[in-house]
Amino acid sequence: MTEKESDTYDESEHCKEVYARFGLAYYQSGVIESGIANALMLGEFLTAWKVRIEREGKANFDRKVYESEFDAYLENQFAQTFGNLVARLDRIYGIPVDLKDALSECKKKRDH
Repeated sequence: MTEKESDTYDESEHCKEVYARFGLAYYQSGVIESGIANALMLGEFLTAWKVRIEREGKANFDRKVYESEFDAYLENQFAQTFGNLVARLDRIYGIPVDLKDALSECKKKRDH
């Protein structure tokens, strides 16, 4: 490749690079949101069901109700904004300041 050929702008390569970077950022954002939703499911939903089963007894456990409520709970988590998920996670578990700062920075970069 000559020097002149290497200096020419390749729009196709530029687009490929932009889409690759966007795809990675979008994927990583989805991974962290899924992780937070799963942590909330453990800290809220499953904890509430444990208390419910202890109170009402295993004989009264209705698998169909549980599965329906589980699906609705997770669906609701994925309808929340990232900021709301992080705030709820902080209320339930308490997020260390450095992690909270990192999540805030991730949100800023994702939103950009």
